[in-house]
Amino acid sequence: MGLKGRLKILLITELYPSKENPIAGIFIQEYAKAIRLYNDVVVFHVEGASPIRRKLWSMELETDEALTEGIPTYRIRYSYIPKIGALNRLWSVMQAFKHVAPDEFEPDVVHTHFWPMAAPGVMIGKRYQLPVV
Repeated sequence: MGLKGRLKILLITELYPSKENPIAGIFIQEYAKAIRLYNDVVVFHVEGASPIRRKLWSMELETDEALTEGIPTYRIRYSYIPKIGALNRLWSVMQAFKHVAPDEFEPDVVHTHFWPMAAPGVMIGKRYQLPVV
């Protein structure tokens, strides 16, 4: 990747606009829109744990253009498992990354927001030799 090319940035956050809460994390969406001016960005919105889920994790691409504003946004959900909730969150984000990259988006940089997203970001960075911010 040369200095004149566009970087591919994976933004991982637990707060982002959704159908349930369209103003949550709007400042992060504005940040993603600013990134998009000069680079490519994909958002992983880790929506949080649910105590009642049939699968350990799930991921879906957001299709509501009013919510995405043109930024590819993946919603990641995971099951709450007592005493290992953080590990399942980490595992779920890693699984989501393996399903998206490298076929659809192979990032140059991983950017995380909020401390719970730091562990998945660092693990992705170490596993795939990517810088993490």
